[in-house]
Amino acid sequence: MTDRLARSRPAGASSAAGATPPDLRAQLPRLWPDGPGGRVDEEALAVLSRGYARAGRTLQDLLADLDVLCSVVGIGASSRMIEASSVAWSDAFLDGVAAQASGSPAPGRDVEELREVERLLHQDGNGASWGPLVPVGRLLLVTWPGPNAGRPRPSAEELDRVVRETRQVFPRSAVAPQPAYDRVVAAVADSPSLPGRVSTLAARCAELAADVPPAVSLADVPADAGGVDRLLRPAG
Repeated sequence: MTDRLARSRPAGASSAAGATPPDLRAQLPRLWPDGPGGRVDEEALAVLSRGYARAGRTLQDLLADLDVLCSVVGIGASSRMIEASSVAWSDAFLDGVAAQASGSPAPGRDVEELREVERLLHQDGNGASWGPLVPVGRLLLVTWPGPNAGRPRPSAEELDRVVRETRQVFPRSAVAPQPAYDRVVAAVADSPSLPGRVSTLAARCAELAADVPPAVSLADVPADAGGVDRLLRPAG
């Protein structure tokens, strides 16, 4: 699969790593889970591509970032890789157009988006073979007080607005609503700019809030799969 999804590029091209943003470098172990010489994970490529469309980023943005990632690895993006990412981006873009026209998201989309967040959190453990090039993953949580605090649950519209804002602030991250837990979650990359971006999102959520604004926080990602599951699906 490797030779079908990528073609060789001179080894010196990997010098692009130093200029690559941390949240883009976080995609390296997700797209190449077996390390720099391994195959491209096509499902992870589709997840990344759908995320760009849902964040309002263009297909050109996606292809440019993929080219940067391939240059870090020392390969060139193949026609198959470009085609697969373009199809996934287009499908998500058209789903968004249809959702706007109907006023509601496609059935099962919340489940799919949460699965994408979970997948990326699980794959953070694959970063060892990449060394310090790959930043640590964090879970971003946007949480409303909810009934336990004597407050109403956020409406579907409120959740959707916060999902959109989160994607604007973290355009390369997987984002999902969790209405059962009165929150929105996202898999984000740790970086020096992360606290400032969290503050930006908190300020936007406060502007959007009709009542008490949601709290924006970060959680460390457990190393084990069970820990990730408990983090995304807390008991009680």
